[in-house]
This record gives sequence, C-alpha cells and structure tokens, in this order.
Amino acid sequence: MIATRIRVSVLLLTALLGMGACGQGDPPPPPPPPPGAIHGITEGVTPEQDTAASYAFVDLARRVREHFDGPWDADYYRLPVGTTWDSVVAHYAGALGEGWTEDTRYAPDAGPGYRSKLWHDGDFLTAVALLDDLPPSTTPIIIVLVSEED
Repeated sequence: MIATRIRVSVLLLTALLGMGACGQGDPPPPPPPPPGAIHGITEGVTPEQDTAASYAFVDLARRVREHFDGPWDADYYRLPVGTTWDSVVAHYAGALGEGWTEDTRYAPDAGPGYRSKLWHDGDFLTAVALLDDLPPSTTPIIIVLVSEED
C-alpha cells in the first residue's frame, strides 16, 4: 500500500514537473465545487479509489498537455453518493459562465475509468474528471484541473 502510494506520488510529481508555463495574465479564480462536495480524498475513500484517482489525474494531465500549457492546479473532491455526470457538467458549465468554451477535442469517455470535460477561456482552462464507476456504495470522486498563475 505504501509502495503503491509512493509510486503514484512519483508519477504525479513527474506529470506536474513536465507541465510548461501558461499564457499571459492571471487566470480567473477556480470555480466552486458542486453542492455537497467535500474537499480532499485522504479520508472516506477506499485504497482502490485513491489509486484510481491518482491514475485518472495523470491520464487527464497527459491528455490536457497535448493542447494546453501549464502550470495547473488540481483539487480532489468527494461527492454525495448518487451524483450524476450530467449534474457535474451542468454545475461547472454554469459556474464558469459566458466566455468559456467547451473543448470538444476531449471526449467525455476518452480516459480509462473516468469521464472528463474541458472548458477554456483563451489560454486558461478548467477540466473535470469524474470517477463514479466503482462499486455503487462508494463515494464518487471528482478531479478539477485549473490554470495556475505562472
């Protein structure tokens, strides 16, 4: 278990260090999480969920890096059981507001084991990934990746 976390931490660090610099100006503040979201995944998740979230983050960052420069900031949230993908998408689309465009190069089911969507406003982005395909009694997890200040 500890060895797995160390390997996943090394993967995450490698992914973060490989991200370049963002465009001009300061990014907008990150959108608020969906209602009922609890920040962090250190408590209330299974080891399998923790590992799945780590791999989803690395894959999402890899996919985003194909079209956008970093740096990015990532947050993890536990969502209420029964939270749907459609409600997550509607929440972020509304929270981001006008001026943000959905990037259709990122198919919702293109990542293994999670669904994702990305919006951008010029050089800045917000990407969300939902892990809800684990056993039904477990808590859905969302990863939110946003542009960070240079």
